[in-house]
Amino acid sequence: MRWRRIAERVGGLLLPAVAYGETFGNAGFPGTISLSFDTVRAITLDVCSALHRHGARGLIVVNGDFGNQAPLKLAAREARERFGLPVLVVDYPGLAETAAAVCDTEPAGPGFFHADEVETSVMLAAAPDAVDLRHAVAEYPQFPPTFPALFAGLETMSTSGVFGDPTTATGAKGEALLDGLTDAATGLVRAFLRDLA
Repeated sequence: MRWRRIAERVGGLLLPAVAYGETFGNAGFPGTISLSFDTVRAITLDVCSALHRHGARGLIVVNGDFGNQAPLKLAAREARERFGLPVLVVDYPGLAETAAAVCDTEPAGPGFFHADEVETSVMLAAAPDAVDLRHAVAEYPQFPPTFPALFAGLETMSTSGVFGDPTTATGAKGEALLDGLTDAATGLVRAFLRDLA
């Protein structure tokens, strides 16, 4: 999503991103740095507390990883209870539908996108110098029947960290994905702001 564009569309303020998150599912892959559940929750609550003191009427939190969902949702509930501050947690609305319309390959699982055509295309649009498609490999792991109710590290299901096929990714697809996600998120944010009025 293009959050600066969304902030401009709705007249919102854009805070700096928090570079780390709760990504324990990737901990088995070398180089992964993950915050704990409690740290993500605490950072979110600290931001909410500061914004509340400054008179903010609401906060929109953009989630960039599956592992952050639970701590962010808990923090949003606690911010409402403690400060009366409504917090909208945005988890890429319309991603599955946008991906189905833009991409050529199937996701590894329903709504599951990880180092595949979707994420690689977005990276090719956002930071093409960070992608070397010569190393792209397709891998469609078998999810255990207990996934995601009983979460195991992703390294137990994929040797490469890929879940799908990144080999057909393009920057043009990434632009289309970002445009679709931005439009869907803008609608969600506008609905949230209407409720604040």
